[in-house]
Amino acid sequence: ANPRVQTLQVVGRRGSVQLPPFDHTVLSVPHQMNHGEEAGHEDHTIFGFVSPRVLPRRGTYLMINASDEIHDIVWRRAKPGTTDAYLRDYYRAFLAGQPLPGPSPWLEPNTHGLQGVSPWRWAVVSLGFAAGDYATVCYVPSKVTGIPHTLEGMHLMVTMV
Repeated sequence: ANPRVQTLQVVGRRGSVQLPPFDHTVLSVPHQMNHGEEAGHEDHTIFGFVSPRVLPRRGTYLMINASDEIHDIVWRRAKPGTTDAYLRDYYRAFLAGQPLPGPSPWLEPNTHGLQGVSPWRWAVVSLGFAAGDYATVCYVPSKVTGIPHTLEGMHLMVTMV
C-alpha cells in the first residue's frame, strides 16, 4: 500500500487553552428529525453543516463536530455550478437505483479537511484550495442506516475565493 502522508504542525504554547486565530467556523450538526411514522420508518437524526457559503481559498477554519456521531468535515471539489439540489437529486437517484440526473458532480476523487472527527471534538485547520465550487461532505456511514451521511443529505455547497 502507498499511504498518503501529510505533515501535521502543532502550534501554540504547551498547556495553552487559547485557540489560535481562525477565519471561519464550520460545524457538523444534527440538522432535522426524519419524517417518522409518516415515512414508515423510525425517526433518526439527519445531519448537516453550518458554514459560510463563501470561504477564503487559503484559510484557517475552526472545525467542530457538534453532534453525537463521528463525522467527516471535508470539502470535495465539484464541477462549476453544482448545487445542493443537484447533489440531493443525484444521491436520491443513486440510492434508489434509478438513472442519475446527469454526470458526476466531482472534479477530483479526493477530499480535503478532517476525516473521522469524534463527537463533540474540534480542531483548527489551515488549508489551501484552488478557487471554485466545493461540497462540504461526510462519508461516514449512519449508525442507523449504514448509508454514508452525505448520501442522506449531509452536504453543503460552498465557493472558495
